[in-house]
Amino acid sequence: MPRRDTRDKAAETGRPRWTLTRQVYLLAAVLIALATLSLVFVGHIASRAADEQAQRNELRLLENALTDRSQLIARDQFTLARWDRSVENISLRFNSGFVRYEFFDSLWYDFGHEQAFLVDPGGILLAESRFGEANFRRKSLAANSPLMQIAKATAQKRAENGAALEAPGTLTATRVDESAVYRFAELDGIVTLLVAMPIVPDDHDVQLPAGPPVVVVSAKALD
Repeated sequence: MPRRDTRDKAAETGRPRWTLTRQVYLLAAVLIALATLSLVFVGHIASRAADEQAQRNELRLLENALTDRSQLIARDQFTLARWDRSVENISLRFNSGFVRYEFFDSLWYDFGHEQAFLVDPGGILLAESRFGEANFRRKSLAANSPLMQIAKATAQKRAENGAALEAPGTLTATRVDESAVYRFAELDGIVTLLVAMPIVPDDHDVQLPAGPPVVVVSAKALD
C-alpha cells in the first residue's frame, strides 16, 4: 500500500504543523516580551532610585535650613544671655522691668523670637513672652516638660565645658554651638524648635550665684 503524504496526515488529525518559521516568530515574540519587561523593571528601579535621592536631597536641605535657623537664634540669644547686666537683673535680683523692656522686647522686636522663657535652676518658670506679651506668673515645671528638659541639658553642658568657655573674651558669637542646646519638642500641640543658652557674665564684673545659671529658651514653631 502506498504511504500517505504527511500533509494528508496533518489534515486528518486537525493539528497544525510547527514549522521553523513559526518557531522563530514565537521565539522573537518571547524575547520582545522579556525585553519589554526588563525595560519596565529597570525603569521602575531607576525611578525609585531617583525618588529616594530626591528625598535625601530635600531632607539634607531641610536639615541645613534648620541648623542655620538654630544657630541664628542662638547668636541672637548670645547678645543678651552673655551679659553682666542680665546676670545682675535676672540671676542676682529679678528685675521685671529689665526683663520686659530690655530682654524680652529685644528678643521679640529685634530678633523676632516668637516665644521666650526664663527657667531657673530649680525648675521654676520665672517669666515668659509670647509675641511680645510678657507674663511674670511663676510656676513649677514638670520633670517631663520640654522646657525643663532643655534647661537641664543646658546646665549639664555648661557644667561639662563651661569653665573653659566663660573666661573673658573666650566665647564669641561664632562659637555659640559650644554653649547652646537645640531640641525639637511639642509645645501647645505644635512641633517647635527650642534653643537654650545659660545666662552668664561677659566681663565678669559680677559673679554668678553658686550652682547652675538661669537659662533662656527661645521657641520657634515649625508650621
